[in-house]
Amino acid sequence: MSHDSLLEMVARAIAQADEQNGGPPYEHRITMGKHAKEQLFDEAAAAIEAVRRFDRAASLPS
Repeated sequence: MSHDSLLEMVARAIAQADEQNGGPPYEHRITMGKHAKEQLFDEAAAAIEAVRRFDRAASLPS
């Protein structure tokens, strides 16, 4: 999976969770303007990095 497709998949998951809590759907967020789209993809990148750090920490010997 490419980085861009992973980023979009995570961004869609974040938007879906936001939508379930009353937020706008993914399609609306990415067309609201450059700032809204960048913020969503920044959140997705942060989530991906957090999972990677967790995986690295979990694989360290105790």
